[in-house]
Amino acid sequence: FIGEKSESMGRTEQEMVSGRSGINAEYGNVHFYNADTAELMDKLEGIHTDTISCLSFSDTGRYLYTCGNDKSVRVWLNRPGLLRDVESWRESLKTATNASHKDRLKQQITQTSSYLSKLDF
Repeated sequence: FIGEKSESMGRTEQEMVSGRSGINAEYGNVHFYNADTAELMDKLEGIHTDTISCLSFSDTGRYLYTCGNDKSVRVWLNRPGLLRDVESWRESLKTATNASHKDRLKQQITQTSSYLSKLDF
C-alpha cells in the first residue's frame, strides 16, 4: 500500500500505485490514474455504499480488490493497467531486434487487445 489514508468530513481517501497505474478511493468511488502523468484513465463510481476501507492490487497487477465499510469485498479488472501494458509492448516492439521477442510482443498485444475489446466499459 503506497500513499495516504486520511479521515476528513466523514470520508476516507486512499491512494496507491501498482506498476504504472495509480488509484484514489473516495467514499464509494475509485479513480484510476496514469502514475506517470496523473491523467484520469478510468473510474468506478458507486461501487460501495459506504467508505472504501481497503484497496489492494493482485500480485500481477491485473485486478484491484476493494473492501468497504458496507461489509462487501469486490474484485475489479485493472483495465487502465492493461491498456498501459499494451502501450508499453507497442513501444518495445519498435526497438526489438530479436524475431522471437517481436513475435511474443505481437502475441501479447493481440491477445490483450482482443480481451479488452470484448469487455463492456
